[in-house]
Amino acid sequence: MGRPTEATQLLILAELVAIRAALAIQNEVEDLTAQVLPVPVDLFTVANQYSIGTLYVYVNDVSAAGNFAETDPLHGTFTFAPGSIPVVGDTVVAVYIKTP
Repeated sequence: MGRPTEATQLLILAELVAIRAALAIQNEVEDLTAQVLPVPVDLFTVANQYSIGTLYVYVNDVSAAGNFAETDPLHGTFTFAPGSIPVVGDTVVAVYIKTP
C-alpha cells in the first residue's frame, strides 16, 4: 500500500481548504488501496459515514469524478462505474466529510 503522491496530496489539500472554508466541518482522508483486489470489485467502503455529496475519490492521483456513485453514505460505501474499477497496482484515495 503506497502513500498518495505529492500531486494527490496537493489536490486533496485544495479541496479540503475549500470545503472547510465553506462548511467549517472536519474532513477525512483515507487511503483505500488495500481494497483493490486481484479480482476487480466495484464496491468500496470508507471507515465512516459520510455526508451526501461530499465524497471525492482519486485513482492514481487523478480525480474519479463521474466514475463512481455514492452507494450508501450511511454505511460509507461507493461504487465505481463499469470500466473504471481500480486494478491491482492502482492507488485509491477518498476524501469526505464525516457524518457526526
